[in-house]
Amino acid sequence: MRFLYSIRPFASKKYANDLSVKAILALSKKDFFKELEFLIIGDGELFKETLKPLRGFKNITIQQKFLQQGEIAKLHKEYGIFLNPTRMDSQGVSRDEASSSGLVPITIASFKENKYKTYANDLSVKAILALSKKDFFKELEFLIIGDGELFKETLKPLRGFKNITIQQKFLQQGEIAKLHKEYGIFLNPTRMDSQGVSRDEASSSGLVPITNKVAAIPEFVDENSGMLVEAEDYMGLAHAIEFLYKNPKEFLRLKDGNE
Repeated sequence: MRFLYSIRPFASKKYANDLSVKAILALSKKDFFKELEFLIIGDGELFKETLKPLRGFKNITIQQKFLQQGEIAKLHKEYGIFLNPTRMDSQGVSRDEASSSGLVPITIASFKENKYKTYANDLSVKAILALSKKDFFKELEFLIIGDGELFKETLKPLRGFKNITIQQKFLQQGEIAKLHKEYGIFLNPTRMDSQGVSRDEASSSGLVPITNKVAAIPEFVDENSGMLVEAEDYMGLAHAIEFLYKNPKEFLRLKDGNE
């Protein structure tokens, strides 16, 4: 049996890659272990350290790299099980039922690492700058939270806008759940299938995700639960926010689609 584990970053413990390692080590003690085949692909500052216990097993292939979309689709056809643990706290995710009152909160949140360009924080910045030229821009409220070596450089063009709050820090799970209740849109561009946990937590809380149609993302976000734009299309991100602003009924339809 072939296990495809991890086309994902190894940059944070929230991705729970250590749990996969422990699970595989537990399986290595079973008689049938040699009949299993594992492929582990990813990268990040924790990659080598996390996977060190698995090196030496002949049935485990480890590749330190990120994949292109076509490569991911090809591998999906070759493997039967996708091992994808997470530390997402489903008990900490809740929906604000008051959101169905017809009042649309045009508030946009983005919680991301600013360490790798794959997270596409620069696309968020370009989208917001495009929106800043619109008459309704002052009616929008943005909250951007994260950290990383690219944080200050990437967000520099947005400083000075009164309706944009920037906080350089990482959040605890309880803080994220609380903020989910205060915001209506989750701006989550990407250049790969990254930040899936953050996006899905936001969706579970009733936020409408706006992200890119890359990698496996269309399998988790569709026209009934969020808005997808093409890769690198920052104007598409801006247009999606504008569309939700001008079409409150559609915003509520997508919000309800995440129930």
